[in-house]
Amino acid sequence: MKLINKDHINELKKLYNDIDNCISDLVVARGRRDDTGIAAAHWQMETLMVNTQQTISYIFENLEVKEVDLEKEINLWFDYGFPNDEELLDYIKETAKHFFELGLKAQKGE
Repeated sequence: MKLINKDHINELKKLYNDIDNCISDLVVARGRRDDTGIAAAHWQMETLMVNTQQTISYIFENLEVKEVDLEKEINLWFDYGFPNDEELLDYIKETAKHFFELGLKAQKGE
C-alpha cells in the first residue's frame, strides 16, 4: 500500500481550489451575462474535469484496503490466557495496544 505524500495532498488542495475558482468565475460571468466569460469558464471546467478524473483514477489505483480477521485475532489473543482480577486493567491496556499495533501493521501492508 502506498501512502499519500504531502505533494499529493497539495495537488488535491490545488485541484479543489481551481474548481472553486472556476465555479466563482462562472457565477460572475453569468451574473454579468458575459458570454465570453461563460465560454472561458466552460472550457476551464472541461480541463478541470479531466484533471479530476485522472486524480481519482490515481487514487483508486493506489488505494488498498487491508482487512483484519478480528475474530481470529481475538481468539489468538485470548489463547495466551485470561488474567486474574488484579491483572485485568493491565491486560486490557495490553489488549488495546495489541489491536492498535495490528491496525498500524494493516495500514503498512504487513
